[in-house]
Amino acid sequence: MALQQRTPAFGIRAIPGRYTTSLLTYRSLPDCRAAKPCRAAPASGALGRAPPPRRARGGGWRRASAAKAINREAAAAGVRGEGCGFCAGAARATLGTCLRSAPGSRCQGEMEGKRCRRLQPLSPSFLSSLRRGCGSRCSRRATRLRPPPSRPGRRFGEEGSASVVLPLGASSPFALLGASRSLPGTAGAGPGRERELRAGRVRRQDERGPGLLSRRALASLETSPGTCGDEQKGCLKQCKGESSNVFMEHIRRVCLVDTIDVCKQEMLQKKKNAVLVDGVILNGPIMDSRAGEKFVEEACKIIMEEIIQKADDVTEKVCEWRAPETLKQMLDLEMRDTGESHQKLLQLCRDVIQYSVKTGHPRFFNQLYAGIDYYSLVARFITEALNPSVYTYEVSPVFLLVEEAVIKKMIEFIGWEEGDGIFNPGGSVSNMYAMNLARYRFCPEIKEKGLSGLPRLVLFTSEECHYSMKKAASFLGIGTENVYFIKTDERGKMIPEELEKQVQRARKEGSAPFLVCATSGTTVLGAFDPLDKIADICEKHGLWLHVDASWGGSALISRKHCRLLHGIHRADSVAWNPHKMLLAGIQCCALLVKDNSGLLKKCYSAKASYLFQQDKFYDVSYDTGDKSIQCSRRPDAFKFWLMWKALGTTGLEERVNRALALARYLVEEIKKREGFQLLLEPEYANVCFWYIPPSLRKMEDGPEFQQKLHQVAPIIKERMMKKGSMMLGYQPHQGKVNFFRQVVISPHVSREDMDFLLDEIELLAKDL
Repeated sequence: MALQQRTPAFGIRAIPGRYTTSLLTYRSLPDCRAAKPCRAAPASGALGRAPPPRRARGGGWRRASAAKAINREAAAAGVRGEGCGFCAGAARATLGTCLRSAPGSRCQGEMEGKRCRRLQPLSPSFLSSLRRGCGSRCSRRATRLRPPPSRPGRRFGEEGSASVVLPLGASSPFALLGASRSLPGTAGAGPGRERELRAGRVRRQDERGPGLLSRRALASLETSPGTCGDEQKGCLKQCKGESSNVFMEHIRRVCLVDTIDVCKQEMLQKKKNAVLVDGVILNGPIMDSRAGEKFVEEACKIIMEEIIQKADDVTEKVCEWRAPETLKQMLDLEMRDTGESHQKLLQLCRDVIQYSVKTGHPRFFNQLYAGIDYYSLVARFITEALNPSVYTYEVSPVFLLVEEAVIKKMIEFIGWEEGDGIFNPGGSVSNMYAMNLARYRFCPEIKEKGLSGLPRLVLFTSEECHYSMKKAASFLGIGTENVYFIKTDERGKMIPEELEKQVQRARKEGSAPFLVCATSGTTVLGAFDPLDKIADICEKHGLWLHVDASWGGSALISRKHCRLLHGIHRADSVAWNPHKMLLAGIQCCALLVKDNSGLLKKCYSAKASYLFQQDKFYDVSYDTGDKSIQCSRRPDAFKFWLMWKALGTTGLEERVNRALALARYLVEEIKKREGFQLLLEPEYANVCFWYIPPSLRKMEDGPEFQQKLHQVAPIIKERMMKKGSMMLGYQPHQGKVNFFRQVVISPHVSREDMDFLLDEIELLAKDL
């Protein structure tokens, strides 16, 4: 009978301060229902049962010298089992291996209901079987072999060390040993020998010489439950008379001799070289790299399972709503003097994911960003792992070149022949950059002399502009009262004639106009200001024209919809956020400047001598960090670059076209349904509408109707959040009562999601 239900596994386990091996274990498959896995600490892995040990005369457990050595190292490392699933005692674990019983086996019958006699490490007979395993055709099943160390003393995991990964499936466990014949550098070991590299000596550990597998080990194979015993018996018969001790020698050489000696030598060396400074012992790093790597591996698994694989699953909740005080009690937010265990931290990671809003969900329509792009996500993983700062070429060579290439391509889409730019932490910062840049060009001495002695500076923007314009004016010392808001039409577009009036008014008042900020894609209505007419006024009065295209700039990628930004090439600066419509991932925001004379650097440079030395051995023009108000700066352009490389311009264009097509589909469905009323015909991806419940449909429009309608959207929003079915934004605007603003961005959104949105609103408001 074969081992269809028991698969062999070999692995190298890490024990704090030591490097050990798990020789051979059997992993019980799902039909071993009665088995409760034992777990060896600190390492976990393949858990299972080894062939039963042979009882020697006198009642003791016979141990070979190799088993004694293994046992001593396990005891020194403090490895213990947590208990067998079939008995009340504790099962002894050997070097990361737990000896357990499969249902129906002899061990279970003997142990069930009795106290365990503290199962011992691998039996001598089994170790002997390992040392005299077959070496013929079983080696075909071995895969992924890395060569053994080129010299003794390498730690496992270091360059030049050896590891063996044998996904053997249901094959004979002794194919494991046969695989050793293909290990480079081990052909010199003869049958029946075990070589150890202690002090350069070779010593025989097993004098019995070549022979067959032990009868007990062979019997355990032939009596194991399974369906393919003939194949296994054939393999064993073919291997009779053959013997290879190479693999056992390899295991001991790599993991039980050299590394133990190296560890002891390192410990002695550290003690000898320890230095005490200010009460702190300095004798090596204090971070456990192996434990950290394991934690990262486990956390990435959680991210993959709980976020990425569920990103497009509409059956998942968009959010798991909890009130703030409730969530504080559920999460362990306190920071303590001592650190938490990795298991506790991993559970915290799961909790954070569970109670966070899933912005990658197809039914997250709440903001001007949504969805998940896998290429951009991988780029973020890379930059987070490398942790670079983009200010000088010497510390961030790749990312500086990437940013340069991306800015150059974005400038082409605006329509400039040349230009400059920099990536910033948000469109709000880009608008502030542009405002300060315009002021610097108007009055360069302000950089050194400040605001004293300057006339009253005035800027102009539309009533529908982003609130960051007021914040920037306040931050830069211009003052919010010196921001002139220009009237807009019924669609939210700036009226050029009103702009002309306000410019003339400011000049008559003795003020100094210096900037006009137009908007391409307003936050609520998605309106695009008439850039050509506004540019004419700016040229007439010598004003800097900045276009806030943070939301609508991505329409430039589409040949069909780029007409929305007609005239943008006449702007002096543009803010564009690829993390919105193009899904580059928050945050990814660029300020692009038409001037190529170094205006950005002149305005913001501080010439820090410890960063921007002019006598470096390379072209210092690539040290672009002095163009920024930041010192440390993230490589945000990289995620946009990798996504662009993956999808191409055509793929990005398709995203924009599809999003606007879905918005148009939703508009047509709203017109067909009773109770839904559009605010206006959209020209971008913003769809604004009211839902009027049945109880209000027969009321006349008036103050009472408007007051009741104002309460509808907040109630529906509360219900959808607590249900977790979707997220949709609402707001009052320009004297209009609360209405919904639906924004289509994510490529995961389908036509069915548009239908679901309207159906869900009707369902949630049926009793209003």
